[in-house]
Amino acid sequence: AVRQRLRLPATQPPASATEKKARATWLVRLHAVCSAAAFVLTAAGVVSIFLNKAAAGKPHLTSLHGRLGAATLACWVGAYAVAQTQIWRDVWRRLVRDGSFILKIRYLWASTAHRRLGNAAICLSLAATATGVNSKWGRSALGVPFVAGTCSALLAVGILTMLDPAAAAAASSRRRKPS
Repeated sequence: AVRQRLRLPATQPPASATEKKARATWLVRLHAVCSAAAFVLTAAGVVSIFLNKAAAGKPHLTSLHGRLGAATLACWVGAYAVAQTQIWRDVWRRLVRDGSFILKIRYLWASTAHRRLGNAAICLSLAATATGVNSKWGRSALGVPFVAGTCSALLAVGILTMLDPAAAAAASSRRRKPS
């Protein structure tokens, strides 16, 4: 009943091509929402610390944590830009070719650049979080055991996140090599 109210896909494997496409589209929309949330949180963090440093008259991006946060934001912006070119591609083509604006967004697409930028953003955001927690402030405010546990959990999340792309890259390179 809850799955139907939230319009979640069924837990069984999809039976038809239409169901597979519907599930894939739902997962892509979920990915878009989660990625947008991560982007907004990263941007809010960068803006808030930028304003705080400006008010205090301190220099910007002097720590590893700050540089990693800025690099994370740059990767999120890049991944978002690549995604937008793919999502709206057909709309723009119809507009240029026919002069008609038909809003039909393309959810299912693949882009190596988007995937790599997204993976880099995830890794950089985990590293930025770890360096922020493991800072002098973090160790004194949160305590060393909490910091150690948090950094270990972030490392585990990073490894688990990157296992699938690494396996896919290895499988792809095995397919390309002639036997």
